[in-house]
Amino acid sequence: MLEHPKAFATVDNDSDNAQDITMGNQQERLEEADLHWFAGIFDGEGCLSIGRAKYYYLMPRACLTNTSEILIDKAKTILNKVGIPYGVDSCSNRSKLSNKTVHQININTLPNTKKFLDVFEPYLRVKTAEAKIIRAYIESRLSEHAHNEPYFDVECFIRLRELHGYQLRESSESIRQGFRKRRHDVLRSQTERLRRRQK
Repeated sequence: MLEHPKAFATVDNDSDNAQDITMGNQQERLEEADLHWFAGIFDGEGCLSIGRAKYYYLMPRACLTNTSEILIDKAKTILNKVGIPYGVDSCSNRSKLSNKTVHQININTLPNTKKFLDVFEPYLRVKTAEAKIIRAYIESRLSEHAHNEPYFDVECFIRLRELHGYQLRESSESIRQGFRKRRHDVLRSQTERLRRRQK
């Protein structure tokens, strides 16, 4: 959890000091309430996922989707306060039942998603299993021993898809073999281009 500045250790009879202490405590409660609020909204409206990135590598992502601009603006304010970079996409709802604009906050890259989990994971109640898988994936990628488990990211991808209830169109082993082949092909292609440039 985030640490907040401590209030004064001692209280004298000076009314200004007493008011400073009270305001500090109110600010601390407000920030804690904001973290609980964001985690609650994210439990219901958010998503933690691992998606395919360039060269068939995988990248973690946290996103929050809603049609309420007020809700999205408050979520952005909280993210700004805790220093987590994000992007926002907006698009028209294609459903015939509604013409509201859909807004989506996106948090990408390993460092940004890790910081998101560092701040909000202790407050999550519904998406704790997803958060654990994403954290294990991030820690594996950032570890200096990541090369010892080159396809651990694929294992996390499969586990997360299964947790979300998706029926995999291929077997787990077929997915692993597919990633291995595509990454091998990309690496071979890059090596060949580099050799041609050096000639």
